[in-house]
Amino acid sequence: MKRKNIVLVVVDAARIDRVKNSKVFKNIAKKGIFFDEMITASPYTLASMNSFFTSTFGSVNGIDGYNKIGNLDENCKTIMDYLKDYGYTTRGDTVRLNLVPSEGFDKLTEHEEINEDINQNNINLINLHSQIIDEQSQSIESNPFFLYLHYSNIHNSLVNNVLKKYTDFDDEYFANRKQNSDNYNTYFQYAEEYVEKITQKLISTNLSDDTILILMSDHGVSLGEKKGERAYGVFTYDYTIKTFAILVNENLFGNGRVISEITQTIDLMPTLLSILDIPLDLSKKKIQGKSLLPLLNEKKANFWNIFGNKKFRKYAYCETGGLYGPWPSPSGPNVFCVRTHDWKLIYNSYPKTFELYNLKKDPNELNNCYGLGFKEESKLKINLEKELSSLRAESLMIDK
Repeated sequence: MKRKNIVLVVVDAARIDRVKNSKVFKNIAKKGIFFDEMITASPYTLASMNSFFTSTFGSVNGIDGYNKIGNLDENCKTIMDYLKDYGYTTRGDTVRLNLVPSEGFDKLTEHEEINEDINQNNINLINLHSQIIDEQSQSIESNPFFLYLHYSNIHNSLVNNVLKKYTDFDDEYFANRKQNSDNYNTYFQYAEEYVEKITQKLISTNLSDDTILILMSDHGVSLGEKKGERAYGVFTYDYTIKTFAILVNENLFGNGRVISEITQTIDLMPTLLSILDIPLDLSKKKIQGKSLLPLLNEKKANFWNIFGNKKFRKYAYCETGGLYGPWPSPSGPNVFCVRTHDWKLIYNSYPKTFELYNLKKDPNELNNCYGLGFKEESKLKINLEKELSSLRAESLMIDK
């Protein structure tokens, strides 16, 4: 039996709060499964996408800093490599070639367009990606395909209207949260138009039944919540590290389910391999993601909830090193965090400071309660130390 095609649509810098309130995204989620508690491996595109494609964190795959472009470890196997081993053709179109691994792509193109006309950018991108879908649909009689489409218009708008105009400490930007939010809403509306047109294109070319659609974001973005980060990549607050994924294929997933277990973007690659019954290559570096297949299986997920309340992940891990901000670190991460549903511990290694947030009571992360005696602090500290020691083969000497 022929394996399913895979279409991956990445909406760069899509905030989860806008996604949850979007009629367009909600309508698509009604046709599949929506993971609404997904955490990115790193809150900037380069590290995030390399982690997604290899199901490994940056310390393992070699891409853990802004200046690590092109340093993907040769012992990491990309999902494109896996799929090619099983007869897939692989095609991608991205914002910049050096932001994603080329390994395993039959063809990878870039469409970088940073000009002032957001509407024309959108039209161009919709037309380009629709044309690519048409090209792929003509080859469905032979091999299944993997198609990666990167929507960059939100990012491009941020470059023009935020990154080029302000620094990470400009009072004018951080004092105008409402205007920043209104501007972002405009960018997001164009993203909705793109997503709607591309999903309609998949349906019109009769690809939807034989295709798994993955709609996701690589990271979120700041609207001025925390001074020192005008966009993303500097800190690990929820407005940048919380992402989402929507998986669509009615025959495989049913429709309309929302899964609120803690998951990570690195879990999506092993999930696809599990669905396609493709085994892991044990000669390559061990992946760090977990297959979400048990959560996709509703009966098994319900069993977990009823008996013992077993967690899929006890916590999620995320790391970053800013290109700018208060302590730039383009050569490697210097901000690390572990996050459960209700709590988050952040370690800023350069100033050697900690932050602890009760996300249930303080979702905007305004009140640092580190050192106030909460039992969650010591538990999360142990988990963070475990991650750092495991990923980097050494402790960062967190004070106990």
